[in-house]
Amino acid sequence: MQISDQGQKIAAKSAPGPESGLEAKPVAVGKALVTGASGFVGSAVARKLLESGFPVRVLVRPTSTRFHLADLDLEFADGDLRDAASVRVAMADVRYVFHVAADYRLWARDRREIFVSNVTGTQIIMEEAKRAGVKRIVYTSSVATLALPADGRLADESMPLPDGHGIGMYKRSKVAAERLVEAMIAQDGLPAVIVNPSTPASSAACITVPVPTRLLRTISSPSRAHSR
Repeated sequence: MQISDQGQKIAAKSAPGPESGLEAKPVAVGKALVTGASGFVGSAVARKLLESGFPVRVLVRPTSTRFHLADLDLEFADGDLRDAASVRVAMADVRYVFHVAADYRLWARDRREIFVSNVTGTQIIMEEAKRAGVKRIVYTSSVATLALPADGRLADESMPLPDGHGIGMYKRSKVAAERLVEAMIAQDGLPAVIVNPSTPASSAACITVPVPTRLLRTISSPSRAHSR
């Protein structure tokens, strides 16, 4: 599958231009693997990749919601980011990886579940991507990994929280996962970049249940705690 004319224009427009001091280069054709496509951000990433002319495979659990993906020309790979064997199958012939999946719960009966999904799962994705010879990985971290300056200045990527810091298992797990990816970039030459988005907002049906609603559900019935 070749990138369409429209995709080439989008790629060229988003590439560094003369004003950046870098020469603009076209993005090479290749299949992209997206994790977390059953969620709000992941589905938006998959949709944008398709619009840009890339063939897209999505790694989704067999039980994950897919109704919002029905109109997209996607290749589905059933699996779980905590299962290295299924991740390895999903990585076959992939050039780009967008790791968007995460356990976004603020509470769980067993907090280790959040850590395993966000840290061990990320490690598996990165290791299998490197094993498969993937050319570029985009790891979706979070603003939860940034430290807030005491003087009230705005935080940015140059102000990371130390490993083990952060309020709650979700934040601590995202900090640990980001430090893991950073270490693999520095020590193993992992071809990855890290992005730190904040809370997404949309009327889309697949968006994560708002935090207040999720907390009320958890308080009233812990067994119904929601995860994306």
